[in-house]
Amino acid sequence: MHNFSVRGYHWVLEADIEACFDRIDHTALMERVRNRVTDKRVLALIKAFLKAGILTEEGVNRETYTGTPQGGILSPLLANIALSVLDDHYQQKWDAAGGSGTYAAANSRRYRLRRDGGATYRLIRYADDFVVMVHGKQHHAEQARAEVAEVIAPMGLVLSEAKTSVTHIDNGFDFLGYRIQRRSKPGTNRAKKVVYTYPAKKSLHSIVGKIRSLTSRSWTGMSLKELLKRLNRVVQGWCTYFKHACSNRTFSYISHYVVRSSALDEDETSADDLAETATSILLRQAVPGLPAIRRWDRALQPSRDRHRAIPMAGSLDPDTMERSGRTTRHTLASMTLMESRMR
Repeated sequence: MHNFSVRGYHWVLEADIEACFDRIDHTALMERVRNRVTDKRVLALIKAFLKAGILTEEGVNRETYTGTPQGGILSPLLANIALSVLDDHYQQKWDAAGGSGTYAAANSRRYRLRRDGGATYRLIRYADDFVVMVHGKQHHAEQARAEVAEVIAPMGLVLSEAKTSVTHIDNGFDFLGYRIQRRSKPGTNRAKKVVYTYPAKKSLHSIVGKIRSLTSRSWTGMSLKELLKRLNRVVQGWCTYFKHACSNRTFSYISHYVVRSSALDEDETSADDLAETATSILLRQAVPGLPAIRRWDRALQPSRDRHRAIPMAGSLDPDTMERSGRTTRHTLASMTLMESRMR
């Protein structure tokens, strides 16, 4: 998307298919499968899978006339086959507009098409999530909405009117948990703009909700060691996914949120002490080879080392930490108090 957005693809069609897995037409889907598969035994097996039905909560087997069972082992593959009509359609348009390459050379078909008021389109799709980037005007993106609806209609699919919209790259859009938006680059004149990719607000709310759930007082009987392991597991996976984006400030926010969510009550310790309570120290010192820094959130910032895996917590034995000379008496007392409160 960065590659396209910096080369003139500024209008974006954010498309959402309404109940994609539930509305795929079986006849149209099987027709596309037959174009590639000729073995009748395989075709019969796929058809039987589509007609298997759904077992309701009342124990009744409800027949299925459309759609693929969401969560089934074949559903993602069959949905991709159904949506490949979009891939074929936009690949044909791209070939007709002038062939390969991102740049449009002077006097090429794409160059002449854009010069004469036309537009070129690029489809970016992951399963049923996709966007269409348009090198043209806003009305070209609006035309793409009707075009997409027409292409997927034979498969029994329709676009969601509420969730499908046309936006400019300056206004930004969400895709696969990321927020992609063109902004003015800090420290430069306002005329220079750069395309940024960072975690979307919905993704941030999701990880914050998981952290809040793990650090809730309802988790009784869990030791501090087990809590830190679970927190590291959740935060590690989320940060690994977003480490290639501009996530420095987001990671810093999450790190402080984790510290304050799992630290002592604020009425018994100051805000400065919260950053050096048992949780922050253990998360930092339990990882062998981690630099001696004041706050462990720097270990989650990929700008310092993009390709280093975010470490998991190791041994949290207080005696081992005591011998290392990096654990204070206050930290051990805080850890003991925290464990007692979690029981």
